[in-house]
Amino acid sequence: MSTFDAFASASAQARANASHAAYSAGSRILVGPFAYPLYRRFWMAGLLSFTAFWVQLITRSWLIQEMTGSPLMVTLIPVTMLLPMLFLSIPAGVLADRFDRRRIIIVMEAMAFIGYLALTLIAIFGVMQVWHVLALSALTGSLMALASPSRMSQVPNLVPPGEVRRAIGLSAVVFSLAQIAGPAVGGILIGRMGTDAALSASLFFSIPALLLYMSVRVEKASRMQAARTAPLKAVKQGFSYAFRDPVLRNLLLSGLVVVATIGTWAALMPTFASDVLNQGAEVLGALTLAVGVGALLGSLIVIGFGGRISHEKIEVFAVSAMTLSVIGFAMSPWLPLSLLFAMLAGLSQTSFMVTNMTVVQMATSEEYRGRVLGIRFLIIGTQPFGTIALGLAAEALGPQAAVAIVAVIGAVVYGAVQLATRPHRGVARSPAPRVSSSSLTMPVHVGEQASAGKSRSSGPG
Repeated sequence: MSTFDAFASASAQARANASHAAYSAGSRILVGPFAYPLYRRFWMAGLLSFTAFWVQLITRSWLIQEMTGSPLMVTLIPVTMLLPMLFLSIPAGVLADRFDRRRIIIVMEAMAFIGYLALTLIAIFGVMQVWHVLALSALTGSLMALASPSRMSQVPNLVPPGEVRRAIGLSAVVFSLAQIAGPAVGGILIGRMGTDAALSASLFFSIPALLLYMSVRVEKASRMQAARTAPLKAVKQGFSYAFRDPVLRNLLLSGLVVVATIGTWAALMPTFASDVLNQGAEVLGALTLAVGVGALLGSLIVIGFGGRISHEKIEVFAVSAMTLSVIGFAMSPWLPLSLLFAMLAGLSQTSFMVTNMTVVQMATSEEYRGRVLGIRFLIIGTQPFGTIALGLAAEALGPQAAVAIVAVIGAVVYGAVQLATRPHRGVARSPAPRVSSSSLTMPVHVGEQASAGKSRSSGPG
């Protein structure tokens, strides 16, 4: 064999090995947690449940837009759905640490189905009024607030410790996929068959979701200390645990700023579709679909690269890109450009949210996970205040100027929070059984798996 042939053969073998390694890495990222049947069923249940939620959300927003034509009234739909998190997330976190999380999820899912059915019947019988939509949206938000800490806390109990980070990331993909499927189904059905058909369609996603949740049975994790502690003391312990730790404190405050400012932009999507772009419900569905596609890409990017880049760098880049994308969306008078910026905003926003939520979970021990996630969802519950402010600004300045100004304010405040609260390397951690300080940056460091294993030794594999 000639030297050239030998070199060519070696090069081909090297390319084949590299390709195989890349394929294996991708398989581990995307397939690893799906090797476990309980996680597969839980993941599919979440996809169906959130798809039903998104069909309802886009349909309710369009109903309010048609009935009132007011940007402020349109923003009340996400407000009424998110505001309950402000009041119920902390009690829900205590519940998740004290009681059977599976039962909590099932009860809340069943009640959500009843709410969807009620609004569908009201629409079919032609007696719909604005207060019906707002009241049932508040019910939906309350049920979601009560279920969310249990739903997210359950994920680490469905896979072995080595798959937890990917499982949490893939659980975020559920919401992204639903954000694609729900608006696509809802927008098409509203445009072609009316809002009654869209509301009815949500029921066909909610029923199998409930059945799948009922089929997911896991061993009860050891949470005896929380069960013995008085509820108010348990709440105090949860806040102390979260805010004494410099890493968790930075993550939670960063999430608060993004959620309450830049993250409110999508609440005015019906107004942009109707008043800025002069289009109908199908374009609203297309815009929301673009956000969902971006969110899916953002989730997959974080899952793929989260083990190589520090979470701090991912979050700062994501917030910067989100700010520019939201400003671009606000200023765009042209539908194709609006779709592009909506997709980029969805990508960057989800990259931030998935990274933030993943590190919060990995930094928290099983004993406190429900309460810390309750605080994280409490932060989401502050979004209605930002959304109302955005709606008032849109009434006074117009939706384009309002969205752009709020995005700039959010970016400035986020930068200030980073300067004030970001922990230095090697900072002392609070003495709690959790993942080591070095492993809280998303890259895999020496000793990370051992630390993670210790922090989850009480949970079922």
